[in-house]
Formats: sequence, C-alpha cells, structure tokens
Amino acid sequence: MVQPAPILGESHSPSLKSPSLTSLGLEENFGWRIAFTIYCATVPSVLVMTAIGLIPISAGRQALFLGLIVSAWSLCPVWFVCMQRRVGENWLCVPILFGFGIIWSLISLLDDEAVGVANLLFVFPAVAAAYALKMQKAAPYAVIGLVSISVAALMDESGVNLFTLATTMVAVCAMAVTSVVALQARQRSLMARYRRLALCDPLTGVANLRALRSHLSSELAAESTGLTLFMADLDNFKQVNDDYSHSVGDEVLRAVALALVEAAQPNNFVCRKGGDEFAIAVRLRADETDIRSFEGRLAMAIIAARTSVCAGVDPRASIGFARQEPGDTPESMIDRANEALHSAKLRARRKCRLGNAGDSLRLVTDRRIADDSDSRPSRSLRRVGRSRDNDSSDALSSRGDCAAGRELSWRLGVIGFATIPAISILSGIAGANPEMRSMPVVVVGAASLMAAPLLVWIVGHASDEMIGHGSLLLSLGLLTALLMAAPDSRLALVDYFLLPVLVAFLFLSARWSLAYAAASMFLYSWFAVHQAHGYPAAKIAVAILVLTVLGALFASAKRTSDSYLAKIAALSKTDELTGLANRRTLEAYLEDAAATLEEGQEIFVIAIDLDDFKSVNDRYSHTVGDSVLHAVALAITSVVRTEDVVARRGGDEFAVVLQRESGTGLDKVVDRIRAAIERERSAICPDITPCATIAVARLGLDEPVSGILARADHELHAERKRRNYVSSRAASNPDVATSRASG
Repeated sequence: MVQPAPILGESHSPSLKSPSLTSLGLEENFGWRIAFTIYCATVPSVLVMTAIGLIPISAGRQALFLGLIVSAWSLCPVWFVCMQRRVGENWLCVPILFGFGIIWSLISLLDDEAVGVANLLFVFPAVAAAYALKMQKAAPYAVIGLVSISVAALMDESGVNLFTLATTMVAVCAMAVTSVVALQARQRSLMARYRRLALCDPLTGVANLRALRSHLSSELAAESTGLTLFMADLDNFKQVNDDYSHSVGDEVLRAVALALVEAAQPNNFVCRKGGDEFAIAVRLRADETDIRSFEGRLAMAIIAARTSVCAGVDPRASIGFARQEPGDTPESMIDRANEALHSAKLRARRKCRLGNAGDSLRLVTDRRIADDSDSRPSRSLRRVGRSRDNDSSDALSSRGDCAAGRELSWRLGVIGFATIPAISILSGIAGANPEMRSMPVVVVGAASLMAAPLLVWIVGHASDEMIGHGSLLLSLGLLTALLMAAPDSRLALVDYFLLPVLVAFLFLSARWSLAYAAASMFLYSWFAVHQAHGYPAAKIAVAILVLTVLGALFASAKRTSDSYLAKIAALSKTDELTGLANRRTLEAYLEDAAATLEEGQEIFVIAIDLDDFKSVNDRYSHTVGDSVLHAVALAITSVVRTEDVVARRGGDEFAVVLQRESGTGLDKVVDRIRAAIERERSAICPDITPCATIAVARLGLDEPVSGILARADHELHAERKRRNYVSSRAASNPDVATSRASG
C-alpha cells in the first residue's frame, strides 16, 4: 500500500554538512558510548586476568595496580553521564588521552618480560578516535597510538625479536585504523550521495518538498525572525503540455527553476514543490516594500524564462507568501502559503490585477503574447546545472555501490598482501631478524606479492562479498604459511591474525565475522602456545578481549549505518507526496529492465495524465490537489500487478512499467486504471472532470530509455488531441454525437 514517504530528521539538514557521526547515521553520543563500552569491558577483564595469574604483576606493585584499576573504573560513570547528556565530540579527547595514560600505567607495573602482553591494548584508543572523530582530529591520536605501541614493543624482554614485534604491532594498529577510516569514507560518500538525491528534484535539479520541510524546520529553530515563504504557480502550464508536448513542458520547468535560482539571493532556498509549483524561502525585513520587491523579481524572472522557451502560452505566474509567525511549524507555513496562493488565483479569476497587501500578489505585464504561428519552443534554454546529467551518473542501481566496495576492498587487500611480506623480507635483509632471510620465508613473501594480481582479477569478476571472502581467506593462508616458515618469530608475528577479523567485522555480516573470528583465534592460539618464551595465555586473553570489544562496536555501528543508508536510499527513490517511485527511479528501472530483459519478454510503458487537474488546485486548494494525487497513486497501485512499477513522473503525470510476453490484455489494464482514477477523483472533487488521458508505448529493440519515455509523451499528446477533436466535433454536431452514442 502506498504511503507518503517520511522526511529526513531535523538533525540532517539539506546542506549535508553533518557532524562526523551523524553523517554515518549514528547518534551524536556514539563516541561516548564507545568510551563507556571500552572502559567497562577492559577494566574488569584486566582485573580478572591479573587475579588468575595470566598477567604477571609483582607483589610490591599490587597496591598500585589496584589503585589504577579503581581510578579507571571510577571514570565509567563519568563517561556514562557524558553519553546521556550528549556532550560534544570536542571533549572526546579526554577519554582517549586517559586511555593512553591508563595503558602506559599498566605497562609500567608489569614485569619486564610481560610488557608485550598489554601493548595490544593501545589499539583501543587509536581505533576509538578513528571511529568517533573526524579524520583531521583523529590523526594525532592515531600517531600517538602507533608511537606508543612501537615503544612498548621495544621494551619487551621476553626474548622475541623486538623489531619484528614492533613492526607487527604497528602494522596491526595502522591496518585497524585504516580499515575504519576507509569504511567511514565509503559510508559517508554513499550517504551523502543518496541524501543529495533524496533532497533533489530529479527534473530541475533544485531542492524538493522533502528538502523544503527540512530547511524550514532548521530555519524556524533558529533565533532569527523574518522568514518568508513564497509559493509560485505557473499559469496555463497545462496548455504547454497539451499544445506542445511534455518534453517542452519539462524544458519550461527547468528554465523557471534556473531563473528562480538566479533571481533569489545566494543564501535563499529554491524548491520545486511539485508539478508547476515552486517555493522560495527567504529572510526579509518586515518592510512591505522589500517583500513586494522580491516578489516582483520572482514574477519577472518566471515570465522571462517561460517566454524564452514557449512564447505561445501566457507566461505569467500566481504568487502567494506567508510570513513567519510565533509557534510556526514547517507544515503551518506551507499551508498558509498555499492559502495565499489560492487567494491570488481566485482574485485573478475575478480580473483583479493586484492582490491585497501582506497576502499575495498577481503580477501581470503588458507584453503581448505572440501568435501561434510564431510560438515554437526556443532552443536557447539554459538548463539548470546538475539536473539530469548528474542524475544519470548517479543512477540508483547497485552497480555504483558495488564498484565502490570493490575499490575499497582492493585497496585494503593490496595493503595487506604487500605490507606483511615486505616488512618480513626487509627485516631479514636489514639483519633485524635473521630468520626472515631463510628460504621458506622468502618463498612465502614472494607468493604473497604474487597474490596481489589474483586479488585484482577477483575485483573485476566477483561481487563485494566474494571479494571480501577471497581477501580474508588469502590473508589467513598467507599468515599461516609465514608463521610455519618462521617458528622462532611466531610470538612476534601472531598478532597479524587479528587483521582479517577486524576487516571482517567492518565489511561482512555478523555470521561470517564470527566464523572468521573463530578461525583466526584458533590459529592465533595454536601458534602462540607452540613457542618457547613469553606469556602465550595472556596474549590470547588480551587478543580475545580486543576482538570482542572492537567487534561488538564495529558490528553495532555498521548495522546502524547500513540501516540509515537503506533509509536514505529509499527516500532518494520515492516521490515525497505519493510514496511512488520518482522520475529518477523510473528511468533507472527501465535501464535495468532493458539490460536484463529475457527472451520473449517486452517492456510497455503506460503514460497517464490527469485531465483538468489544474482546476482542482484553482477551485479548491493545493492541499486538496495533493489529496487527489495521493488517492490516484493508491488507485493505480491497487489495479496493477505487484511486479509492475508505478511511478509519478511529476505534477499530475504518472507512469506504469510492465514486462509481458505481448501487448495482449493491455487494453483491459488501461480500462481498470482509468476506472479507478475516475472513481477516486469523483469521490474527492465530484464537480470536476475526473477523466485521465492514457497512452501506451512499447520499448523498441536497442531503444534508449529516453526514447520510450519521449515516445510515451508523444502518444499521450496525440491521444489528447484526438480526444479534443472528438469532443469539439460532438459539441458542434450534437445530432452526430447522439447517433454515435446510441449506435
């Protein structure tokens, strides 16, 4: 059942300049939630590991250790209060820096041989900063984390190769931070793109009704006053579509949109409300002269734009406005502006040239309208920037998203396959770890570097999920072979097994992430236990702690971001008023359907145009007109198949896309649609003609999508002319009409 699409929340303005976390669909307090979760999970875990002897602390330092634990635990209520009060992200530096300090304090209390056990904890504050802060603010904390983890590794006296241990820990921390930043960049890019499409009118490129409501909401929440909302309705616009074509009508709308953008000041807001209606939100002084001046500028811009495209139709417009009042909401301002616009139309019908002050204005010019013989559409139209060209590049299919996922996975895969063997081989060449110069290690390193082209091939021939699985499986195989070839360096290299798990939590589903976590930790534990020095049990426990906490946070954040992305993507594909597919989605669906059309199937487009709909807005109001459009959308949807796509192309125009083996039975579908429309329109406005003009077009072989839509408009135009001819013949010769009707 079709329902009006919801608007974006107030926290997501059309400017797309959202804070770091809200741009990912996360709440503003998510950074504090990360801090609270990490502290609450890490502090008692470290205490338990120390109590059972996994983390060695001498008896003389037990009191200091307990004091450190109590101090860290006492911070948890503070972070909880900050989370509840939604303290700004600028204060997140406090828990991050405290985290670094607490970990350093813990390392200073450990035995010298056990320093390497706790240095993995530095991943917590570094990754938390990368996730909770913008890149510029997170960069210093990432550097602090990398320096801290490398210095702590060099302090280890367990007997492992310090250089290998330090490079391993730095690589793990750097890869974790890089994965978080890469995922966020991709998520923000997709969300910004879909938000832009959700707030943009597909035809003209200006803002849509959804963006208008969001803009008014943010403007009314501001302290300043003087907000004025203008509504402009193009007079006789139906005549453009009827006498010329819908393509010419679309050119008129684009020209008017561009003219309004140029006529309005840079800080003002221009929106296509729907059909031939536009809205302009500005902040003006209460002076009547300023309002009249701005209103006159809008009217003259519309006249110039319409004349440049289609001079054969009256180019004037009705304009109404509403001023900001105490307690206003977006809906109240829109309703009052619609009422003012309706009043302007009524006065115009009574031949009033000028409306009452403070309410609305009907501007007319003395310019003569050219004869029909000289009224061909002008080709000097200046199109609104980023309207249709960008829409085609931003086609709402999954192809663009898959390409982004492949590129991101390719980058991370190349980093993983190139960094690990390169570090190992270079450490052997430099003499930092002689074991890395052995033939087995060199062979494994060379095989790893050769695996990168394989990953590139997978990128070009597989889906996102297959790329992720291929990268992770190859990584696990590489690491297993490397540790088998370097038995004396296993404790230093074993932390590499954490990388595939962190990447899995960021890019794959929870089920697959847990599977890779279990496999990685099995290999981690096996290699950590089978070595001669260090504290393998403690390393395993700390690794499980890190994976559990970060995995839970990553999975939660990813689930929330994906849900928000799905919501924004859905909004970008639907018409704000009716909830049907919008023009952009219609074109994208036709392209996908044509590309995947099965043999023996054909694609048909049923174009629908409501007759005399302009009278609904003029005689009643635009609010009643919106009710009619919504009822018609429901009516059309109820009489077609669920697999058929129903879209609102704009204004009072609809389209239905069907895939069938032949055109047999389409006449019955058209009859059902026409009957349903007449029934709904008669119930709302019984005194206005409830009919609709309907035409059918079939997609030809290798015909572009624009071709079938243009042909559908042409058929619609021809059908309307035929009906007008029959009506005029019937009106001029009643006897013939009566005899035909009786026959």
